[in-house]
Amino acid sequence: MATNFNSRLQKLQTRRQGPAEVRKLRKTLDGFYVPLEESYQKRATKAASTYALGAMQEVDPTYTSKSFDEGDRIKNQLEKALAGKIPVEFDYQGSVPLNVHIRGVSDIDLLLLRTVYVVIDPSGPKASSGYFDWTGKPGPTLLGELRNEAEQILTDAFPEAKVDVSGSKAITVSGGSLRREVDVIPSHWYDSADYQRNNLKKDRGVYIYLKHESDRALNYPFLHMYHIENKDILSGGNTKKMIRLLKTLVSDFEGYPSIELSSYDVASLVWYFDNTQLNVQNWNELALLWVAKANLDSMVANEVATRNLQTPDGTRRIIDKEVKFRSLRTLASEVTDLVNEVAKELKGLPVFTTEDLRVGLEKASTISISCKTSGEHADVGDGYPGFC
Repeated sequence: MATNFNSRLQKLQTRRQGPAEVRKLRKTLDGFYVPLEESYQKRATKAASTYALGAMQEVDPTYTSKSFDEGDRIKNQLEKALAGKIPVEFDYQGSVPLNVHIRGVSDIDLLLLRTVYVVIDPSGPKASSGYFDWTGKPGPTLLGELRNEAEQILTDAFPEAKVDVSGSKAITVSGGSLRREVDVIPSHWYDSADYQRNNLKKDRGVYIYLKHESDRALNYPFLHMYHIENKDILSGGNTKKMIRLLKTLVSDFEGYPSIELSSYDVASLVWYFDNTQLNVQNWNELALLWVAKANLDSMVANEVATRNLQTPDGTRRIIDKEVKFRSLRTLASEVTDLVNEVAKELKGLPVFTTEDLRVGLEKASTISISCKTSGEHADVGDGYPGFC
């Protein structure tokens, strides 16, 4: 089905700069002044090409700063109300601190961490000497109490906002005086053996409370961020551009059924993209479309291997539900549509001739990756993660 990229471009520009009537005033809905035209809009004149370039760009720092400000408003209310009752600390995880968020789509994740209580890896070097034995209530009970307190505090503190307590992992606060949606995630620390050894934040795990199950799930959000940051450095900043592009395609998809891939899933898939292919020059960012097509098509073609891919933090398979592989196919098809439309727009230009596009796509599509055993990371290019 043909995609209307004029409509998508309008949607993208509205997210990034506000509605047309607001853009005329050089002011966003947040009250911040912005340029009438962003830099990516000066680099292309056709809809699909401009859409692709815009989808890759980071959100402006002022908008991102406001996201943290709104998260801090939530944090301050919780901190004040819990003082003297439950000891807590806070941290941020997810797409905003990683700078792969999308304006008008991404929320900000605030970890509400119950302190004093911590689970440790008994094999760690400090397990027998660096901690005191816990004799109080079990972890799920402690987090359940924290969740109940937080729900009531936020409902009282933000009466005009919507405080959605139906989610298992997070309390979602939006609307009212808040200009961002904030997910509050009750949790506590997990000190892994690596963290006990090196005291590096990336190796410290987080047990997230699951309200519906009255249980917990272990995540390593800072290890995930660490791996994505490293890959972004190795790929010349193009890993994050790729993540933003694919997240935008997921967000803007209007077909049925929807694409059921989370921001975390998309980032995890991109982590397996070939670094050598990702290393394109800033002036040649549209070449990343062909990189996306080659890697996603390969993932779809190698279904068994793709289903075995682990998240960067190693806690689960990325494609852990049947609907996610179907969604991967849909996303790959969306990328193909965008590639084809951009190729039409670039036809005849000196930088991208039709033959250049054909040869580049043919070369990218013939890339194969061999794996030693299913589920292992392969060494690709200069020894960076590939997919197996």
